Amino acid sequence: MATGLFCLPLAVLLLMQYRWLTHMETVNREAERANMSHYLDIVAEKTENHYRLLAAGLVQVPADLLTGDLAPILLHYRSIPREKLAPVSYLFHMSFVGDRDRETYLFDPQTGDWAAQVPDSYYKKVNLAGIHWWAWHQKKLDGAPEGLVTSHYLPNQPIIMHLIPDENGEVIGLAGMVLDDDYFGRFLADIVPDTLNATFPGRGMRAEVLDGTDVRRLETETIGAIESEDKVVRPFSWVFQDWRVAIHRNGGRTSGLAETTVMANGLVSLALAIILALGVLFSMRTAVNYRQLSDMKSDFVSNVSHELRTPIASIRVFSELMRDGKIGSMEKVVEYGTVIEQETRRLGGLIENILDFSKIESGQKQYVLEETDLVGLAEAIVQGFEQRPDLAGIRFARTFPEQVPALPLDRGAIGQALFNLLDNAIKYGPATQTIEVGVRLEETRASVWVKDQSGGIPVHERERVFDRFHRVHTGAVHQVRGSGLGLAITKHIAEGHGGRIALTCEEGVGSCFEIYLPFGGKERGCRAEKTGAVG
Repeated sequence: MATGLFCLPLAVLLLMQYRWLTHMETVNREAERANMSHYLDIVAEKTENHYRLLAAGLVQVPADLLTGDLAPILLHYRSIPREKLAPVSYLFHMSFVGDRDRETYLFDPQTGDWAAQVPDSYYKKVNLAGIHWWAWHQKKLDGAPEGLVTSHYLPNQPIIMHLIPDENGEVIGLAGMVLDDDYFGRFLADIVPDTLNATFPGRGMRAEVLDGTDVRRLETETIGAIESEDKVVRPFSWVFQDWRVAIHRNGGRTSGLAETTVMANGLVSLALAIILALGVLFSMRTAVNYRQLSDMKSDFVSNVSHELRTPIASIRVFSELMRDGKIGSMEKVVEYGTVIEQETRRLGGLIENILDFSKIESGQKQYVLEETDLVGLAEAIVQGFEQRPDLAGIRFARTFPEQVPALPLDRGAIGQALFNLLDNAIKYGPATQTIEVGVRLEETRASVWVKDQSGGIPVHERERVFDRFHRVHTGAVHQVRGSGLGLAITKHIAEGHGGRIALTCEEGVGSCFEIYLPFGGKERGCRAEKTGAVG
């Protein structure tokens, strides 16, 4: 319910945000396209101004050089500094009058002489560019352009021509230059990135130039497989008109920002909603766990009360019988005394567990280590159980090595742990069974284990078998006396010695608890180990 109330206004806010971002995205895209077009205009303008300036110095040939001998105009071409001829493949001129009417002469800047090995097709296209204006002159057409004109008969090599008039203003010929496309590529490599950085500083834009055959001659950055849908393209307007310059955003399309932003915010909001729901679930789980812990403590108090009341009642009854002299024979005295001793021992063990648990919970439990014969300690604990007359149907099978080195142990704590394991094996097993007790030696550790014939522990119970107050929920749990502290204390004792306790079970057969005790006093990765079958 709380999560639903949180999500509804959130969805409304996300919708409003989406509409606003969509509008802003459209406005920004239009403004960006306008800036991109302006950038292309700047590049085209710089290109035109550059070549107009070059042509003004290279094709301004005096009129008298067109009608006379070829030697003066050759000297004129040779007088031009070599660096100024870098943008040019050839210089040429054509006269419209005199003996050289309609003849085109090409000057090669590389050799400094008239071009001698020009392909016939190349020469014809250059000549065709001049013949166009010769025909215009012959027909005396009005509106002839003044100054510089261009022609694009040659692929990737535009021609710039200047119509040359005589002293009377009549056009008598032309001078021109064939542009070099490699130089044009180098020129663009300078102005395109510089203009891009000046127009879009740090904006993530990139530009590219393609020639008339769609070969990419320049790119400011490596272009990936996805190009922007907002790409703006325009051809160069004066020279190299079949070349195109393009600009687009680096990284693909700019649209979809609204969807991306709203989706990101939606995911964050969803994460917050999930966290809120998890918080509610955690609170509920905490409450349930608290209730379960409270119930377990109540059961513990009830069980401990029963455990205390039963031996006290037995001790009181048999003590009164002995005090009142109502015992008919010495055999009865021994019998009653034995019962009083057993109940006292059981009462002492219960109180010892409760006191140890209290120290463990408060962090005050300390273990006093001393050199201890583990086999001798285990034998003494087992003999104590064998001497109990109420366990006549239980047989104890020992598996002890002949020699075991003394280990630094808290004798009382380890004895209590082994006592708890044997006590559980007796309480949860049948009245007639064989309980196996053993000590095992390994390279770096020793272990003591107890294996019973209780039928095993259900799989779903094994995860909690070492928890405090927890008692295995079997059909006989209410008939078995206990506080639910024995295994929790045993686990703490094992870990307090730097070891661990492991459980292996085989349902329908029995359980085996094994306490591992390292020789060095510490075992790496100590934890309670629970497996599903006997190894």
